Amino acid sequence: MRILIIAHDFPPVNRVASLRPYAWAKYWHQMGHEIGVLTTRKDAFRAPLDLQTEYRSLQGVRLEEVPYVPLKSRSFNPHPESTPPALPPSSIGKSSYQVARTWLRRFSEFLGTGSFLYASSLWIVPALKRAQALYPYWPFEVVVSTFGPPAAHIIAGALKRQFNIFWVADYRDLWFGSHLVTAKWPFSWLEQSLEDYVVSQADLITTVSDPLQSALQQRFPQPVLTIANGFDPEDGEGFPPDPFPSNGKIRLAYTGLLYPGKQDLSLLWQAIDRLRAEGFPVADKLEILLYGPDFSSLTPAIVAHDLQAIVKIAGFVPRSEALQVQRWVDALIFLDWDVPQVSGILTGKLFEYLFSGRPILGIGVTPDTAAGQLLESTRTGFLIGKSVDRMAELLQQLLRGEGLPYAPDRAVLQQYTRETLARTLLEQITERRAEGEFRSQKPGEALNS
Repeated sequence: MRILIIAHDFPPVNRVASLRPYAWAKYWHQMGHEIGVLTTRKDAFRAPLDLQTEYRSLQGVRLEEVPYVPLKSRSFNPHPESTPPALPPSSIGKSSYQVARTWLRRFSEFLGTGSFLYASSLWIVPALKRAQALYPYWPFEVVVSTFGPPAAHIIAGALKRQFNIFWVADYRDLWFGSHLVTAKWPFSWLEQSLEDYVVSQADLITTVSDPLQSALQQRFPQPVLTIANGFDPEDGEGFPPDPFPSNGKIRLAYTGLLYPGKQDLSLLWQAIDRLRAEGFPVADKLEILLYGPDFSSLTPAIVAHDLQAIVKIAGFVPRSEALQVQRWVDALIFLDWDVPQVSGILTGKLFEYLFSGRPILGIGVTPDTAAGQLLESTRTGFLIGKSVDRMAELLQQLLRGEGLPYAPDRAVLQQYTRETLARTLLEQITERRAEGEFRSQKPGEALNS
């Protein structure tokens, strides 16, 4: 079976969003299928390009990298290498791009345009043209597009209408109703209408959690399946021994992005204040390590709570180093979304934590959230919710050298390996195609660009 994966992010882009389509390409190819990936050209000014993956796992996978705006005409090559040819470097500098993106984001938030001013919309036309040129030479039978941004689904929807192929629309987050970007009227109506039109032709919809599955099933008549993010155990192998000094300190780590106003560490600061008030030598016994691109929003709280000696901001590091840190510390900090209407967010970062072999401190996590149910079923962490008492109690156990009870359910964890999940999705695609469960198009409905 020939499968074209459409993904805005793909290795070596160092984003969690790259890992889901990469796992599909890796394991579906190993299962004997022909795989192509339509993705963006990888520019260092747009995102770090240091996501380390096993190159051999992509040998034989067809990679089609397309820039947002083609700077010059390139003839179509029907037989590319697994590693795409080098393109001339963009004339746009990293700082210029970041400044333009920041101002565009602020302007979009002010107007409430939702996803309509995403720069990635520039990618739709050139990527669609590349896929249309590819089809006569490599007639793919299935398209799997992963959201976000919306560009991936828009391209896949156009291909579905033109070539009448089986289309899987995958959602890592919601498009309309996103917890990250809020659209105001009339953009909210336009955004929902556009999504309804585009996704109405999908044959199968997938998403990362049961609450998101329920939300999508209420909107669309097609079957909606939960295919979790998962983790590839091969990514967690071969790390060196713990490099931290043996000074008796307890170390907690948070790795990844932090969304101010939507994820909240204040409960941890309050618990530390309480332990100090009770006489615990917290500064001598505890270190909190933060690994990620931007924690500047925490500076006022760190100063206000006198945490400069405890909180260490390590900044952005390659994913391989973040995975090592997760295995070296005493416990990991996970922040659930502090957004009342959101209960189904299961980030790829949480699955890294599940396979780290370290207990997870779930701040904001309750039995009612998808993250809480996952921690409970795998027996890998503690549901702290918004209880300062519970947070302080767990910190006391650690600081007294008692450790935290930790007995993960390996059988349940096995269900969340990338290979298992890729196989599950592939089986669903194969079965539904064999049963003829796909939405046919009439000849006059093709969309050409």
